[in-house]
Amino acid sequence: MTYSVPGNFDSQVYSSTFFAQVFNFGPDHSERVTKYQDCWDFYDGTHWSQSSPEGFDQVTINYCKIFVKKMRRFAFRNGWTMAFSEEQKNDGIDTWVNDVWKYNNPKKLTNTIADFGGIFGDWFIYPQWIPSEDEVNKASDVKLAVLDPRYVFPQYNTKTGEMEFCIILIPYQEFSLVGNQFELENRIYREIHTKEKIFIQDLNEKNEIISDKVVDNPLNKMLIVHGIYQPKAGTHFGSGLIEDVKDGNRLFNEKASDVSDILDYHAAPITVIYGAKARQLEKGANKIWSGLPANAKVENLSSEGNIEEARAFLADLKTWMHELVGIPEKALGGERKMSNTSATALSLDFEPLIELADDIRFYFEEGIKKVNELIIDIGEYSSAISTSLEEQELYDHHIAFGSLLPRDRSIDLNDISTELSLELESKEGAMQRLGVLNVETKKEEIRKEKEEDAAFEAELNELYNPVEEVYEEDTDSYRADEGNTEEEQDARDSLNKNPVVHGQQVTDDNIEKKT
Repeated sequence: MTYSVPGNFDSQVYSSTFFAQVFNFGPDHSERVTKYQDCWDFYDGTHWSQSSPEGFDQVTINYCKIFVKKMRRFAFRNGWTMAFSEEQKNDGIDTWVNDVWKYNNPKKLTNTIADFGGIFGDWFIYPQWIPSEDEVNKASDVKLAVLDPRYVFPQYNTKTGEMEFCIILIPYQEFSLVGNQFELENRIYREIHTKEKIFIQDLNEKNEIISDKVVDNPLNKMLIVHGIYQPKAGTHFGSGLIEDVKDGNRLFNEKASDVSDILDYHAAPITVIYGAKARQLEKGANKIWSGLPANAKVENLSSEGNIEEARAFLADLKTWMHELVGIPEKALGGERKMSNTSATALSLDFEPLIELADDIRFYFEEGIKKVNELIIDIGEYSSAISTSLEEQELYDHHIAFGSLLPRDRSIDLNDISTELSLELESKEGAMQRLGVLNVETKKEEIRKEKEEDAAFEAELNELYNPVEEVYEEDTDSYRADEGNTEEEQDARDSLNKNPVVHGQQVTDDNIEKKT
């Protein structure tokens, strides 16, 4: 089946049966789900556990969400590509893997993975082969399903560190029409994955199995790929961004709400009357109180609190959150003095953000490689590809990312042109540095364009500059006029080679003298 995210985690869909199964998996998984839910609440904007009384503000500034979104947009702003060896290309492995990702919308999958990782610290992908009815193995038959980490429960071997089995629990509601009304029944879809078998079950609210099916695992590998956002010592699970800043975001909202209440009070302050009653006061046309006794006075209740100190504390809180998450305050926008800052200086300015993005990319590449291994195995199993490569050569590839910071393209072009002229760089390397996503396709495009230009230029030359015909002189016909015998012709040739002698034959005097 193709999995989706069925709404909010704390909705009525999640019955006690679901949480009972989670608790049966052990304290590690139950604590992990509790942490996931807390992080999701902050990402979703649910920062307050209770509603405030009427007249008091509950300010919610959702920095958790903007941190996750900013990190995703920064780390994957230029997308990513896969680089394969020549042996893999000869067997069509690169084409198969790229086509599978193409049909599954890599940009959308990357965004979902990055958001899940930033929120929960973990992400899961389930590659599925769903063959079509035409019995033709196509890349579109492979579905890459991104699973919500709150529904996935992998079990690792503490000795080897490998995933032994994995359980997927997805709560859903079954609609049935009874008479003229719909009735809803909470159910749980459960899959248990091992290297040999896949158990597919449906459970009702009483935790009873109402349907059961067992299928073989044709690849003899775990089909669930677990990726992490950042490593967390002592566990197989990762660490996200929100768990480090949610407490600071909660405190920020509380203090911002206090400041908002103070400002609301100053906008409509409380009036205090000393030595008189409100009915004794008369309000004139210019809103001036009159009719007060001699010893009475009226004044607004003023606040003795220091609002500037509160604002300074809010600024400190915001700075602390940025430092904890590793995203500079400048990265979220605001006024900046732009200048011709060099790339090195800009990199130093955003060094925490770049370091964090490098970590995220590293573990993202590690997970995507595992997904690609399963894609290659599915291609071999379905006979979509055929190869004789050994395991090391079969799966060996890497993920290429674009530049993190924007660069001045003209400076890069000048540097690359110099390196090309000095033969210090190849054209393929230059394309990669310039951010060309598919270098091989671009090289083939350039080659075809050159061939088309050369053919077009040859056609123009043939049309407007026809080739002149070259006629070869028949020397034998000329030599026949120079004499009848070969000795006479040779004598005539010798005379023609000597211009003086040849010139003497022109005048009659020389002819007479010669005679």
